[in-house]
Amino acid sequence: MPTPGSTAKEKPVAVRLSCGTDAPRAQITLTDAGDPTNSGSQLTPTADSDAKGVRVQLLQAGSEVNFGRIWDFEPGVGGTHDIAFTARYIRTSEALVPGLIKGEAVLNVDYW
Repeated sequence: MPTPGSTAKEKPVAVRLSCGTDAPRAQITLTDAGDPTNSGSQLTPTADSDAKGVRVQLLQAGSEVNFGRIWDFEPGVGGTHDIAFTARYIRTSEALVPGLIKGEAVLNVDYW
């Protein structure tokens, strides 16, 4: 990752939902566990992260997510449904320091 904004190592991540039989619609919100006010796509490094110059970025359907944005999910019928994301490394403007980098996200589902 030679320059800020460079990305690497995409990995698919699936979140499996088990929806009840009476769950025709839902709203989903994805937030950064380390900074609930973060509205970007890069997760705040966890306390045990020691790498610098890199973060974990989340995408959905090839586009950067926006933490805090609410989107509608209509499973139609109950059962198991997977929500697909992609995680990847993204270079920031800080100098690179090797080490561990982790980020955590919270997925909230409100059925009605």
